[in-house]
Amino acid sequence: IGLSIGTRLIAIDKSIYQELLVFSLPRIPGEFFLFSLSALPLIIINRRFGNYATASLATSLGLVGSITPFFSVIGTMLLPYVSKSVALGTTSLMQKRVTILILLYVILAGISILLIYSIPKFFIYILFSSEYYQFANEVKIMSISTLFQSLYLLLRNPIDAVSKIPFNTFNLMVTFIILILVLTILDNLTAICWGINFAFMTLGLNSLMTWKLISRKLKIE
Repeated sequence: IGLSIGTRLIAIDKSIYQELLVFSLPRIPGEFFLFSLSALPLIIINRRFGNYATASLATSLGLVGSITPFFSVIGTMLLPYVSKSVALGTTSLMQKRVTILILLYVILAGISILLIYSIPKFFIYILFSSEYYQFANEVKIMSISTLFQSLYLLLRNPIDAVSKIPFNTFNLMVTFIILILVLTILDNLTAICWGINFAFMTLGLNSLMTWKLISRKLKIE
């Protein structure tokens, strides 16, 4: 009897491991793309334009990067909640709450952008020093990406909780390709900052459209 139970447990474990592999492996490239969104611009800009432009972009990305972690917290907390809602069949309430959070994120991100755009030197001084005031224009431009990054950070975990298809990896890959084009084609730093915003806008809007598509499927089912 003990051997039989042990054999069943091993079989169950194998099926679980297989399911985890099927779920996880297609998402691994997404982690590479996500890391590249912050690292790649600095590498390419340094090679194309030198240290000054790199310092400017690093200041801009660093300031935005100091804000976006606040937006990722709730998204992480949503993962078990969304998974549980799907398992229990209570997706209607879950979708309403996610919609409310989307609106809240848009408002909070909008406030963040307005503050940075209005007083960029204050934030530069708080996070860096007055020596970086010269990069205020780039900081203002890059602050706009906060809105689109916040949408991605909110929705990436709910999307993974609902679908086995690696939508996040696909969305990140599209953003990565756009970023490569922006960094290699555009010929000045200001244009590149706007191009990076466009890349993040693609990521945020694709995440939003993906969530809407999945939500409709849940309602149909």
